[in-house]
Amino acid sequence: MTPKDAYEKMMSSYEAIARDEVRPPTRGNCKDVITEAERLARVAEKDRALFFRLAQADLFDIDNVDVLGTAALSVHYAEAQWTIFSNPEKDPETAAKLDRAPEVRSDLLLDLDFVDKKFNPPGLSGALSEVREGSSKRDLLQDLVTLAALCETHADPLSKIGHDADVAAEASQLCADLSKVLGADKEETAHAKDIRDRAVTLVERMCGEVRAAGRFLFRKYPDRLAEYRNLIAG
Repeated sequence: MTPKDAYEKMMSSYEAIARDEVRPPTRGNCKDVITEAERLARVAEKDRALFFRLAQADLFDIDNVDVLGTAALSVHYAEAQWTIFSNPEKDPETAAKLDRAPEVRSDLLLDLDFVDKKFNPPGLSGALSEVREGSSKRDLLQDLVTLAALCETHADPLSKIGHDADVAAEASQLCADLSKVLGADKEETAHAKDIRDRAVTLVERMCGEVRAAGRFLFRKYPDRLAEYRNLIAG
């Protein structure tokens, strides 16, 4: 199961949490929460038969053991989505695309500059001057769109100088991908944070249930009891 699969599987459980019960990460960070939940899921799985007996007596919900690993995996994706919207430069995939975009812009400008110099097609010089104005990420995305369109318009002279048409196609794709992230509005960003917080809330709630039941089950066995201690709390 991928993190995205886990995220989608857990979504209905996220949405079922009352708004006033949602808590953002408070102890440590999401990585700590995930690591602790994954550890606890492995420990509890070994003791599933004992947890199941508690569940049969209506003293425990066995889903807290069976689904904890999936819930922990889902936090990976929820946190990644929040990172993409709140601080895209920290997302490795987005960061790589942001690094690549100026290179593509430069490559296309070089080819189109040469076409302008050798063939002097009407309007190209002015269009290239406009592309060179502005330096923000928004300007960069607009530049990619404009340059890709200019490459289509001037495809014939570009072919004569050995232009790689795949670079223009890459410019269009980079713009489409980055626009989804850099163009996210406040509502989309708030939603990503809300789901991340719900995912963390659910996992910490499940961990709490497993720890409490584990401490009861192994109250007379100190070595095993230690495995159900909250390692985030210390």
